[in-house]
Amino acid sequence: MLECSELVSKRILSQWVFCFIGLFIVLEGHSQYQNDSLNFQIHYQRSKELNTISLFAESIKELEIAIDLAKDNENLAYEYLDARITMGEMMRRTGDQRRGLEVLELLTESHNFPKLHARKCGRIAALYMEGGDAVSITRGDSAYKYLEEGLRIARENNLKEQEATICNSFGVLKNILEGPHAGRELLERSAELFLQIKDTNNYVVAMCHVMHQELLKENFEKADKMGNNLLKMVQGHEWYGTEQSLCRNFMNRYYTVGDTVNALRWENKVKDAAAKLLVARSNNEMSFYRVQYDTDKYQKNALEAKLETASKQKDLDSEKKSNKLLMIFLGVSGILICGVIYFYFKQQKLAKKLSITNSDLEISNQNYQMLMVESNHRIKNNLQMIISMLEYASQDVKQSGPEAFKKISSKIQVISALHKYLYSDVHNEFVQVSDYFGEIIELYGKISSEEIEIIPEIGSVEIKSERIVYFGLIFNELLANSLEHNMNQEILAKIKIYPLKDRFVFDYCDNSELKNESKVGTGTILIQQLVKRVKGKDYKVDSASGRYTFTFDATI
Repeated sequence: MLECSELVSKRILSQWVFCFIGLFIVLEGHSQYQNDSLNFQIHYQRSKELNTISLFAESIKELEIAIDLAKDNENLAYEYLDARITMGEMMRRTGDQRRGLEVLELLTESHNFPKLHARKCGRIAALYMEGGDAVSITRGDSAYKYLEEGLRIARENNLKEQEATICNSFGVLKNILEGPHAGRELLERSAELFLQIKDTNNYVVAMCHVMHQELLKENFEKADKMGNNLLKMVQGHEWYGTEQSLCRNFMNRYYTVGDTVNALRWENKVKDAAAKLLVARSNNEMSFYRVQYDTDKYQKNALEAKLETASKQKDLDSEKKSNKLLMIFLGVSGILICGVIYFYFKQQKLAKKLSITNSDLEISNQNYQMLMVESNHRIKNNLQMIISMLEYASQDVKQSGPEAFKKISSKIQVISALHKYLYSDVHNEFVQVSDYFGEIIELYGKISSEEIEIIPEIGSVEIKSERIVYFGLIFNELLANSLEHNMNQEILAKIKIYPLKDRFVFDYCDNSELKNESKVGTGTILIQQLVKRVKGKDYKVDSASGRYTFTFDATI
C-alpha cells in the first residue's frame, strides 16, 4: 500500500510539473506574440507615414522589417499578407510594375482572407493597367480577370471600400478597351459607394471620370453643373491631386469649344494645384524630420541619463571595493596601493574627458545633420518657387532679352538675400523685415541703371523665415513695376509697414500714374497671387498714384 501511495504521489507530482512547464511555454509564446505584434505595428505604421510623404526608399526598409517580424509567426498571418500587399502597392508607386506583380501573384494564401484577397486582385489589375504607355489586349485581359474576381469577392462579403475601389478601376479600364462610355455604370456605382462610406475625396475622383464622359458627349451644361458641385466639395481640403484632375476637365472642356481664354485660366489652376501639391509634400517631409529629430534627441537624453546613473553606481561600487582592499592591504603594501589609486583616478579623469569630447562631437554632428535637412528643404522650396514664377512670367512675350533677364535675376537675388539671415542658425525662425528690405533696396541700387530713390519707413516687424520671402518678392515686383511703367525721369518710391489694431499695413507708393497695360500685366497678377499666399486682406491698387496696400498678420 505504501508503494502504491508513493507511486500515485509521484504521478501527481509529475503531472503538476508538466502542467507548469506547459503553462510556462504558453505564456512565453503569448509574450513573444505580443512583442512581435507590437514591433510589427511600429514598423508598419512608420512605413505608411513615410510612404504618405513619398519617402519610398525609407518606407520600403521599414516595411521589409515588418514583413520579417510577421513571416514566421502563425498568429500574424493576416498582418504578414497585408504588409506583402502593401509592398506590391509600393512597387507600383515607384514604377516597378514587374516586381510588384511578382510580389502579389505569389500570395496564393490570400484566399483565406476575403478583404485582403479583393484588395490584392485590385492592385494586380492596376499593375497590369499601368505596365506601359497604352493598355495592350494581353494586359487588358489579365486586368479584366483580376478585377472580375476581386469584384465578386467584395460583393459576396459586403466589402464596400474594396468594391468602390475596384469599380472605379474597372470603369476606367472598360472606357479604354470597350469605348468611352462602357464603364459609366461601374463609375457611378463606385461614386455611390464612396459616398456611403463618407470618402468624399475618392467620390470626387470617381465623379471626375463621369464628368469626363459627359464632356465626350458634349453635354457641356450637365458637365459644368457636375463640375461646379465637385469644386465645392474640394474647397477647404488639401486634395491637390484631385483638384488637378477636376481643373483639367474644365480646361479640356473650354479647349474643345475653342474658348482659349477660359482654357488658359483653368490651365493655370492645374499648375497652381500641382505647385501646392509639391509644397504640401515638402512641408510634410520637413515635419517628419523635425519629429524624428526631437524623438532622437529625447531618446539620446534618456540614454545619457541612464548611462550616467549606471556610471555613478559603478563608481560607488568600485569605491566601496577599493576601500575594502585598502583596509586589508594597507599595512602590507601602502606604497603600492597609493600608486594604484593614483593611476585609477587618473584613468577615470581621462575617460571622463573623452566621454565629454565624444558627447560634444555627437551633439555637433546632429546639429549639422539638422542644418543640412533644413537647408535642403528651404533650397528645394525656393527653387520650386523660382521655377513656378519663371513659367508664369514666360507668358509675357513683350519684354526684350536683357529686360527679362534683369527681372529674373532680381527675383533670384531677392531669395538669395534672405539666406544671409538664415545660414548661421537652423533655429533662426524669424527675420526683421527692415533688415531684409534694406538688403533688397541696396540690391536695387546696384542693379538699376535708372534714377530711383527708395524711402523705407518700417518699424520693428518680425516675420517667419518660411514666409518672409513672399514679402520680399512682393516688394521686388513693385519696384520692378515702378521702373518699367513709371513715366517720370526720377522715381521716388516709399515703402511703409505700420501696425493697425491687431494687424499690419503694407503700403507702397511711387506717386505716378500707372500705364494702362500695367493693370493686366504678369507682374500685377503675380503681386495679387503673392498677396494671397501671405494671406493678405483688403488688397487695393490706386492706379492714379501708383499705391498698393494690403493688411497682414505677422504672427502666422
